[in-house]
Amino acid sequence: MGVVFLLAFVWIVLLLYKTLWLSHNTTVFEKIPSNANVVFRVNGSKIIRTGAFTVLMEARDPMLIQVINEAIQNKREYSGPSQNIGVDWLNDFAVFTLEEEGRYLMGISAHLKSERLLYKNAKNYFDSYSSYATNGEHIVILKNLNQNSPLSKKTLNNIASKILTIKNVGARRLSDSSEDNAFVLTTEAGYLGESSVFCKSAIYFKEHMNGFKVKGDLTLNPKNKDLIVETPMLTPKGFHFQTRIIPLPAQKKIQSLLTDNGLNFPKIDAIGLNYFGCNIENTQKGLKVSPAMELLIHFKEKTDLFAHLQKSPIVADWGWKLENSELTNGVITYTIKNIDSNSYLVFQKDHEPKLSALNPTLFKLSGMPKSLLDLDGDPFIIGFIKMFQLYKTSLELFDQSEFVELKIQKINADKAYIEGQYRFKNNVYPLNEILKYTISNGWTNLD
Repeated sequence: MGVVFLLAFVWIVLLLYKTLWLSHNTTVFEKIPSNANVVFRVNGSKIIRTGAFTVLMEARDPMLIQVINEAIQNKREYSGPSQNIGVDWLNDFAVFTLEEEGRYLMGISAHLKSERLLYKNAKNYFDSYSSYATNGEHIVILKNLNQNSPLSKKTLNNIASKILTIKNVGARRLSDSSEDNAFVLTTEAGYLGESSVFCKSAIYFKEHMNGFKVKGDLTLNPKNKDLIVETPMLTPKGFHFQTRIIPLPAQKKIQSLLTDNGLNFPKIDAIGLNYFGCNIENTQKGLKVSPAMELLIHFKEKTDLFAHLQKSPIVADWGWKLENSELTNGVITYTIKNIDSNSYLVFQKDHEPKLSALNPTLFKLSGMPKSLLDLDGDPFIIGFIKMFQLYKTSLELFDQSEFVELKIQKINADKAYIEGQYRFKNNVYPLNEILKYTISNGWTNLD
């Protein structure tokens, strides 16, 4: 029980700190580059206060208390250097992405409460893919997202230093949240990048009943309306994903990944997927991974998918064989059907799915998260996979989850809206489950 009283005390201190002493200085939102693709406002103290309240005053979750106890004990036993860099994570801070020299970066603009701690522990916190700059009051942190061809630490430092000199008054609109319980707010000022399908957004994310809810308005980018593909999609079944909007950088990334694996396809600009689980068998020819799925692919240009698959050495390397319109690995057989000159439907033999008529939905994700972890096949291989910490903690989280749905729907030629929810089972406290998940996977630094 000691940890409960300790956390209760911390929660009360945080509440008083936020209410009485914490500065509401919003200048941190000025330190955002005008070429940022996406910008989020994060209210750190609100997340911590709300989470601590549900843990201590409502849920009394013994499993979470145990996880916290174990994490604290592990911290006591850990003799490594401190990674506390003096950032004020309890104040509002901004997270953004941008592109520099053809590389994608993630950035954080935050208040700095201890310059001494920053200089003392920076070498322990920042790896070779990240760097920072500070003026004593604010800090800008940058991290390479393209680790195969990263920018140097010196280059990152120079970019961060330039961002510190910015006074982007428009971005201060990030601080004007009308949602008391909103944890994250994307900017209304239009910092979503020229390559984005949307040029402006106002999106709120908050805890809602026994889950999380997101909603907001989007403005279509007039320069990139041609990225919206007019094509029918799969009727949702299983764990469903579909998108008729894939930004150009994402199209290039998908094409690069396929090319690196010997699949020289044209760019893919729309995808639909119904996923039902995966079979893994250990055969004399090696592991055979056979996902149960229905897949609809729309290419940017006229494509002969059969010819591409026949030419690709990786198809045979992975134990697959293409005969006429059927692709098989001896465990599962897919039928590949040409829908039109740009589109192909892939499905399990004799189980052709229905296509939905063209509708305003631009993006949709829906289903029971647990189905993502459905495995069958070789008991030894499945048992080995289930030993991994990430699989175990994900299964525990998804066991408590009921449903997820996120969709972007077009309203008219210029507007769209986003709406979604992640719903947990009754009598489950969402923030507790997320906290257990992050602590158990070592993603929460207790320094």
